[in-house]
Amino acid sequence: IVFFSKSKKDSENKINKTKKEIQDLAAKESKTILFAFIIQILIFLLLQYFEFGFESSVKKIRKKLLK
Repeated sequence: IVFFSKSKKDSENKINKTKKEIQDLAAKESKTILFAFIIQILIFLLLQYFEFGFESSVKKIRKKLLK
């Protein structure tokens, strides 16, 4: 009986340690996903800015060529 109770305590300790590790990793994962999302938003905004700038410069060049 002593062996089984000790084994049970060891198993519970391992389970609790593993649960804590999973919770820590899940928190890190959430932060990483949020960081990646923010980077994607910034890249999208930069691309939109340069695309708009390129289109306006092309319109100016066309106007000069047509005159």
